[in-house]
Amino acid sequence: MRPGAHDEGSAPVEFVLVGALLTLLVLSVLQLGLALHVRNTVTDAAAEGRASRPSAAPR
Repeated sequence: MRPGAHDEGSAPVEFVLVGALLTLLVLSVLQLGLALHVRNTVTDAAAEGRASRPSAAPR
């Protein structure tokens, strides 16, 4: 038996596993960015709506 013969064909498997993990990581970061963007947009809209009301007196 050749040295290293048991490793034959492991590169595609490693590529798929690492690719799947990297894809999951990238999609998670994008999802977090989208969630933060939506949160900031809603917060800003609420603050602007509160400020535009004539009866919105500071408490």
